[in-house]
Amino acid sequence: MSLLPLTLFVCLFPAPRDPEPDDRGRGFFGVQLVDNGGVLVTRVEPESPADKAGIMANDVLLNVDAAAVANVNDAREIIGRMRPGTVAVVEIRRGEVSRTFKVKVGVRPESIP
Repeated sequence: MSLLPLTLFVCLFPAPRDPEPDDRGRGFFGVQLVDNGGVLVTRVEPESPADKAGIMANDVLLNVDAAAVANVNDAREIIGRMRPGTVAVVEIRRGEVSRTFKVKVGVRPESIP
């Protein structure tokens, strides 16, 4: 009985990196947020990506694309890194019920400071 040599193939992949900045600017949902035992949506801009997706004032933001949102700074960082035009999966809590929405990331209009 002859033994065949065992060949091991190793595939190397580059480490993931942040996407290149988008010329259109940072990602935008169109919500105002405050830290309140969670990240509370206090206002949704009319006709904004969040409004079109169905997110409402008094919703509590839990996750954006499976990334936990612990505070307003986390939310701003996560949303801001997203490319306009991509679709984000957003989990919120409305009352006692968790809901999931798909939000098409937008570009901040010049009319909003």
